[in-house]
Amino acid sequence: MKNTIDCIIVTYRPEILLLKKTIESIQKQVRNCYIINNGIDLSLDNKKITIVNLGKNYGIAYALNRGIEIARRNNADFIILSDQDTIYPADYVKKNIIAYDELKYRKVAALTPVVFDKIRNKRIPIMVRKFSRLNSKNNYFKNYIRISHTITSGTFIIVDSLDDVGLMNEKLFIDCVDFEWCWRVNALGYKIFSIPDLVIFHKLGDGVKVVFGKVIEYRSDTRYYYMIRNTCYLARFFQYLKWYERVGCIKKVLITILKYVIMKPCINNIKLIRLAIKDGLTATLNSDNKNILGLN
Repeated sequence: MKNTIDCIIVTYRPEILLLKKTIESIQKQVRNCYIINNGIDLSLDNKKITIVNLGKNYGIAYALNRGIEIARRNNADFIILSDQDTIYPADYVKKNIIAYDELKYRKVAALTPVVFDKIRNKRIPIMVRKFSRLNSKNNYFKNYIRISHTITSGTFIIVDSLDDVGLMNEKLFIDCVDFEWCWRVNALGYKIFSIPDLVIFHKLGDGVKVVFGKVIEYRSDTRYYYMIRNTCYLARFFQYLKWYERVGCIKKVLITILKYVIMKPCINNIKLIRLAIKDGLTATLNSDNKNILGLN
């Protein structure tokens, strides 16, 4: 293989059969697969996979960083970031390499596919700006589209860019980790491009409910805590946001709160929301705070 490509798969209590499908879809396309498990007892009957059991749940950012460090020590040129339930097409790496060869003179830090959400059974819109989705179908016929941010899974990172951009923000634990890194990439003069004709299959959220005729995904209580907390934190403390983008973060917080209240109406919602907002605005980024509400 001309370029050295490693894949990092972060796991937390994975469904083994689904994890195996993820591995099967990407393993033959890369040099190494590293599974960084936020737990203690993951094992697989695949001798070509390196598994690192962290012992407990340190969060996605920490796990990604440990995997990135391993790949960099092994002189990887490119690193694929993956969740435990993502399915890749057979030409995933090939299309990313072709795209990189065409875009490398444009200071590209990462490439991303289009995500097909298996929960909602549709493609997720490409985010061309922080709070502006690409809805025109005609744009999907472009070869490459510069974007603001994307989800972690399926991101194809050019390793050299990490010297300037840095790793994931471990304080965020989970949720907004991908957005913060992508926003930092763009703020530092690097670029992220989406490849519209490259599609991965991924599950966003824990399920969906139909509310007033609209399909909305829902999450666990713990995830709502992090979504609210981290967006509040970025709105106040992320140095690269313009004032109107901070307003956009606040709007996102309000929408998340509304979804949470609709999806899981409960008196404990108020306690969780208050805690998440307080922790975010005071930069109290201690993952153990969620235990105050008895969350898992």
